[in-house]
Amino acid sequence: MLFSAAMAKTLATLFLLFPACGAPGSGGGGAAGDDPFDSALDADSDADGDVVDDGGDADSDADSDVVDDPEICDGFDDDGNGLVDEGCECEADASQDCWTGPDAVAGVGACTMGTQTCVLDGEFPEWGDCTGQGSPEAEVCGDGADQDCDGEDEPCEIVDVAIDIDGDCVTAECPPDHPFPVGCDVVFEGGDSRGCVAYDPPSSSIYFQEGDVCNAGHLSGTITCSTEPGDGLDEDNCPINKDDPFYVTDPDDCPGDGGGPFGF
Repeated sequence: MLFSAAMAKTLATLFLLFPACGAPGSGGGGAAGDDPFDSALDADSDADGDVVDDGGDADSDADSDVVDDPEICDGFDDDGNGLVDEGCECEADASQDCWTGPDAVAGVGACTMGTQTCVLDGEFPEWGDCTGQGSPEAEVCGDGADQDCDGEDEPCEIVDVAIDIDGDCVTAECPPDHPFPVGCDVVFEGGDSRGCVAYDPPSSSIYFQEGDVCNAGHLSGTITCSTEPGDGLDEDNCPINKDDPFYVTDPDDCPGDGGGPFGF
């Protein structure tokens, strides 16, 4: 007699509600340390996606139940043996999305679903290996990607540092605990239409120059500093109050008769 997926899930629920007498058996799955999901998603030593020890995960699958779950024909590794939909009927050469990791992160961020193909092995076709699925990695803040599969890109920690500097051809520094400039919003208080911002990542210093006359004028505003390096500074992330702005990586490329802050 063949069971439908719904019937199988119902039976699994009944087994969980009314477990058999005696201690649950320990499974023979691979070590948790070999599982990419354990290192990236799991702060404890078991094989599930929780961040604390469950104290009751005595079987071999990747959840906190104390009994093995049955395999259901659903594209997931329900019994935690590393195989997907083994024993399920399929049509030769058909393919489907598949997943062998924790259900909660399937298809989230870098944890993209894999693919498996129905192959003829002997008399009956069966589902082959699940290949090409993504896995979690260490999160990189502020890059628009979700590497750790938690559903969001972690924002970088940033601070705004006020600057108030007399003169021109000056530098401003990010603090040691947030050493990377990722933006600015400054005002040059002088009469020249030109303003220059020179920044070469990942330096912690930004060079500011108005026109081509040093030691004149005043600079005020804020620089934005991060715990992670940025791509550089431009008119979008570092606006200045000049009609002719320059954004360069080398101070020598700022306006000047001889080039640079002292080559006039």
